[in-house]
Amino acid sequence: MGKSRQEVDEPEPGSFDPAQVPPYPVITLTGADDPENVTVDGEPIAGEDAYDRALALCAQRADELGGAVRVRGIDRDGIGWPMVVTSVGELHDISDHPDSPTAQKPRPSRRKVLLIAGGAVLLGGAGTAGIFAYRALSKTPETPPPPQYPGRGANVPALPPEGVATVAEWAVTIDSDTTPVMLDGQRIALVTSNSQLVIVDALTGQLQWSGVAEGSLARTRETTVGDVPALASYSEADATLWPLDDTSTPSPQTLKLEQGRADAVITSSPAPLWVLERQTATFLAGTSLALVDVPVPALAAGTHARDAVAVTSGAWVQITAENAATEHVLDDVPNGAEPLYARVLGDAHLAVFWTVEGSSTVTLHELPGGAHVAQLEGVTVRNSTRDEPRPSPDGTTWVWHNLLIAPEADTPLIDLTTLLPAPDTDDGGSAPFEVASVSDNVLWGYVEKVPTRYDLTTGAHFSFQEDATLPLAESRDGELVYIVASRLEQLSLYALPATFSAPSDGGQG
Repeated sequence: MGKSRQEVDEPEPGSFDPAQVPPYPVITLTGADDPENVTVDGEPIAGEDAYDRALALCAQRADELGGAVRVRGIDRDGIGWPMVVTSVGELHDISDHPDSPTAQKPRPSRRKVLLIAGGAVLLGGAGTAGIFAYRALSKTPETPPPPQYPGRGANVPALPPEGVATVAEWAVTIDSDTTPVMLDGQRIALVTSNSQLVIVDALTGQLQWSGVAEGSLARTRETTVGDVPALASYSEADATLWPLDDTSTPSPQTLKLEQGRADAVITSSPAPLWVLERQTATFLAGTSLALVDVPVPALAAGTHARDAVAVTSGAWVQITAENAATEHVLDDVPNGAEPLYARVLGDAHLAVFWTVEGSSTVTLHELPGGAHVAQLEGVTVRNSTRDEPRPSPDGTTWVWHNLLIAPEADTPLIDLTTLLPAPDTDDGGSAPFEVASVSDNVLWGYVEKVPTRYDLTTGAHFSFQEDATLPLAESRDGELVYIVASRLEQLSLYALPATFSAPSDGGQG
């Protein structure tokens, strides 16, 4: 099949509207002007008809997804061209549509539809060939459903840990400047390669919500603004908020600190709190920011029930949005203890590092009553004072400094510096566990540079080959792990089937 194209005017309003095709997934296609570099999502295609076969693969993906799919064409100079491809091989240029990313160089003054010469695309699969005949542009296809399995069958271009498959259950190309975020063990927030912020089902990759991306996904949490559920990304200067009850691809709203930039932002509690200088803090109280005083010498710790929280010797301080402060006793705090660091963890717990006679003691308490949950003495604080607790997606487990904190577990406080034995030793010696990711039931990290998986439910731990790529996260049931890897300067998120029941590389349980 030749590579010639014919151009026809775009259909009249009321017919198929390519802008209504879901913004996710986006297939990356190269080779329109570079026959030696034809690829689909990084997979090279060779031969004289390589580009037509690449288009056929895009059309086949569109058919799998219900009729149409977005495609980002990349020319030899690296310039991106947003398009939509239908299951019958129609290419719709959407670079100048108001809902599409702006092209990086001038485009024709009117949009056109590029039709594959001959009006048909040959598709081969499962040993058979099918012909997708040309469909008249005036015919309005049914609205395509959200994608079911974007990138199904993609090969991960990295070495996964043993027990993890190399072929993806689903995969999607992502923005190279952002890291996907597991929201609750069942959903993932990510920015696609065409700069759309989306939330997808963690098991299937199916689109659940989309919005206009802005900034990175660092410090991203789900929260409530007033009574509206929202996705929020925090910095020391502002909060970027997307309403999750809006399904019309909303642009974010930004709350900026009037004081400029805070010394730190606390994100471990339900609403964020910014620590300003000279015993002052501001926090998200309902739908606005409240500015409050932190009584000397208390330490700001977060928020609880729409009030700010601080900690002083033997007590926690409740500070309302109206700047009224009330002290509440914390049970069983060591005598003479002075607070060093303090954080509200989720809806109902408070963790405090205390200095007691020159050494550190950690206590965990319930809020608002202050009941003592657990205590651990002789803890070494090695990390930065700016470190924020890292939660599991379900909010039941936290990693903070060198501590594993699980308030509902039999052992709520565990020292990560002595949790696991040192690799290749038989003398019972331990080594620090450097945690890289926190899932609902699993920690991934390194023990003396050896990739390691620790099961929070059973306490079993497994070590893997040193060049294995650590997952970003695991699904709640542990059946999928998520690995971010790059191929041909293109970053993708891969959902890979996994089983860790019997590793063969010397892992220990």
